[in-house]
Amino acid sequence: MNSRRSLWYDAGWPLLAGLVTAVGLVAAYVWMGLAVTAIALALLELTFAPVMWSVLTDIGIPSRDVIVRISPTWSVGSLALVGLLNAFGAWSLVAGAFVLLTSPLVQGWSRVGLRGLAVSYGFSSATETDRRFEEIVTHGFPGLPDEDLPPH
Repeated sequence: MNSRRSLWYDAGWPLLAGLVTAVGLVAAYVWMGLAVTAIALALLELTFAPVMWSVLTDIGIPSRDVIVRISPTWSVGSLALVGLLNAFGAWSLVAGAFVLLTSPLVQGWSRVGLRGLAVSYGFSSATETDRRFEEIVTHGFPGLPDEDLPPH
């Protein structure tokens, strides 16, 4: 993000996100009980972790960030949303959307745009992709034998 400090992103948003998540987790616990809530969280993590690791590491996000930070965040957030939906119905979607749309992540997306975000995670522009493809076709893959060429 930028170097300028913001009261909302430094204090307000983390407090709001934590409060919404805590209310959702407590609602899930009250609805399902401790054992089922723990099992649901474990199953969500076992579902999210391999999928996110596979996809996000391919686009350049470090494995450690995916496994330690991103996947558990989505698992806990999903379980909290289930608890909120059970407790408050469709109004939970409004709270969840507000937390998501005001998050620092979305602020970063709006600053660089989706194209800038994609390029920062390793996706290239069409021109760059064409240039790299032409380079590969022209020079071949280094270190790999040319199977179509007759031996010398």
